[in-house]
Amino acid sequence: MSASSPLERWISFESPGAALLQHCRASLGRELPPGLRAPLGELSQKIVTRHGATSAATLVYGSCLWRGQLEGVVDLFLLVDDYPSAYASRRVAAWNRRLPPNVFPLFDPDREGVVRAKYAVLSLEHLRRCTRLECPHCFVWARLCQPAALLFARDYRVREAIARAAARAVLSAVALGMALGADCERRISADAGIWTQAFDATYRAEWRFEARGRTAEIVAGEAPYYEGALRAALGCLEQRNALQLRANRVYLDPYFCSQVRRIWGLRGRSSKILAACRLVKNAFVFGDWVPYVLWKMERHTGVRLRASPAQRRHPFLLGWPLLFQVLRRKLLR
Repeated sequence: MSASSPLERWISFESPGAALLQHCRASLGRELPPGLRAPLGELSQKIVTRHGATSAATLVYGSCLWRGQLEGVVDLFLLVDDYPSAYASRRVAAWNRRLPPNVFPLFDPDREGVVRAKYAVLSLEHLRRCTRLECPHCFVWARLCQPAALLFARDYRVREAIARAAARAVLSAVALGMALGADCERRISADAGIWTQAFDATYRAEWRFEARGRTAEIVAGEAPYYEGALRAALGCLEQRNALQLRANRVYLDPYFCSQVRRIWGLRGRSSKILAACRLVKNAFVFGDWVPYVLWKMERHTGVRLRASPAQRRHPFLLGWPLLFQVLRRKLLR
């Protein structure tokens, strides 16, 4: 990352703070519940086998992890050394480089009773760059600041790079959540709104089906993790004079606060555009994606729509009636 980054002296990849780094290491190295170990291990092995020697690590995050159940769709990341080595197609590799990440399914949408999963492919270099608050692809850091568990890591260097990326993602989320407060002041507590402010902002910078209140559910699902991450992040930012802690309250440096707001004002808008482009791009690499999207919409909104075989084969040509129904009902935010 360039040393000229406006937030580099406060939110650093190389020195994210010892307490926060240790907190992220512990989360990534957590022991999985017995019911998750075997199926997630199999998914990890399948992904690594599919992409070969360039595979550096796999990790799981999302509701499957914090609920300890294989419900919905399991969300995973695959980290690779480079994109050309990960794909047989140069075009797919180019898409991953220009609009990271590519997302692929690990299930047959027509089969019931199987573990549903999808994984996002990201290079180690993009992992480093896309955890900056300045990065327009907030998709990455908005997920890596959440609890995640390593399923496979090639060596200690890769493990450490992921821990540092997770720590910087936490710093980015905490900085954003505080700066979005009207008076740049927040109590030191995970239920004070810092995390939900940040997640609400990143949700608005994407296109999602989630209902209102989803961000509060995410934070409540692993409250100890978010509380510990918040305290470690605040301690790190205080050491760098981005804020002061007084009587269990946080006071942000005005310049730091203005920089975070200014950067998010620019990146938040561009992220929405890039998210739309990424959705179109992933439609080409995901495969038979229409049933998955409709299934996810039904799960989060309760609204059921069904695509005809012709609409599944030619969604961009024949899927407009479905899209109009989604937009008319304001299901996609």
